[in-house]
Amino acid sequence: HGVAGNRKRWGQEGFRWAGDLLSGYPNLFLRNFAPRPDPSTRLGKINPGIPLLFARFRPNAVLMNGYNQLFHFFGYSSAWVGGVPLLYVSDASVLGDPVTGVRAYVRKRALRLLYSKIDRLLYIGVRSKQHFEAHGVTADKLVRFAFSAENDYFEREAGRLRGRAGVLREAFGLPKDRIVLLFVARLEPWKRADLLVKAVAKVEGAHAFIVGSGSEEGRLRDLARKVAPGRVTFAGFLNTDRLPEAYAASDLLVLPSDREPWGLVCNEALASGIPVVASNRVGAAADLIQEGRTGWVFRAGDVSDLVRVLRLALPAVRANPDGFREEGRALVRNYGVDAQVTGMQRAFRSLGLMRGAYAD
Repeated sequence: HGVAGNRKRWGQEGFRWAGDLLSGYPNLFLRNFAPRPDPSTRLGKINPGIPLLFARFRPNAVLMNGYNQLFHFFGYSSAWVGGVPLLYVSDASVLGDPVTGVRAYVRKRALRLLYSKIDRLLYIGVRSKQHFEAHGVTADKLVRFAFSAENDYFEREAGRLRGRAGVLREAFGLPKDRIVLLFVARLEPWKRADLLVKAVAKVEGAHAFIVGSGSEEGRLRDLARKVAPGRVTFAGFLNTDRLPEAYAASDLLVLPSDREPWGLVCNEALASGIPVVASNRVGAAADLIQEGRTGWVFRAGDVSDLVRVLRLALPAVRANPDGFREEGRALVRNYGVDAQVTGMQRAFRSLGLMRGAYAD
C-alpha cells in the first residue's frame, strides 16, 4: 500500500509514499483476493497463498503484527501447523481503546489465549509492556523492540534545513515572530487538534501549525476562524519528503490525542530537534518525554491544563532551544532502527535461532 499510486488516501488521489520503499532487500507481494483491497479493514487483505508461501520458503520464524484480519488468520494458522516459532509486535498499549462491557471481556480473554500461543512478544515501550503483562504474558516471553522512526533521516534533514526556518515559515505562511506549535496527524476526532486550536487562542505569542487532512478539517477551520483568527495555519497533508520542512519551521510538537497507542511523530520531532507536548493518553509519552528536558505532559481532553503546560513550555523553548535539541536527540537514539535490530536478534537468540556466524 502506498507503493502504487492507485488509491485515495489522506485526501490525495493516487496516493503514493515518497521515496523508494523496496530497494535493498528481497520482497514479495502475494495476490490479494479481497473484493475491496484495503490494508486497514478486516476483509481488505485476503491472501490464501500464505500457506503455500510457508511450504516454499520454510521460514525459521514468523513475525506477525496484528490479529484482527483474515490475513492474520492465514499467517498464524500456517505457523502453528508448520511448527514455526511466532514473534508478535504491535502498538498495543495498556492505555487501550474505549471498549467496555462484554466486548472488552471477550477481547481480553481472546488476547490472553492468542498471546499464550506466541513464542516471543516484542514490546515497543513501557505502555506496550504493561499491556502484555496485563494479558498474562510472562517476563521470559517479552523482548524490548523500541518503536522507531527513521531517526537518521530526520536528523540529517534537520541539519540540512537548519538556518532556513525563516524561509520555510514564509513558504508555509507562518509568522516569524511567534512560537510555532506543530500538529502532525490525520484530522480525526480522537486526535483532538481542536484542543490545540482552543489553547493557542489563550497563549500569548503562540501560533498553531496543523499538518494533515481528514474528516475534521472543515470543522477545525471553522473553529480556528471563530476562536483564534489569524493564529492557526493549515498545510494539508505533507508526504514524508516534506515533513522535515514542517519540523524545521516549528518550535514545538503538540500531540493532544484522547487515545494514541504510541505516536511516532514524537520520535520524528525529537530526532528533528524540537521538544514535545503530549497528552497522558499518548503511549510514547512514558518513554520519550522527560519533563522539562524533552517535553511536557498534560491531562487528555483538558484545555486548561494544555494552556498551563504551554505557558511553561514557551519561555523554556525560547530560552534554550539548543538544550532541548541535544536532550531530545540523545534520548530518541535509544529508539532507533539499531535498537530494533538488537531486539530482534535478542528474540532470535532466546529461541535458539541464531548460532555461529549469525549470532553477531
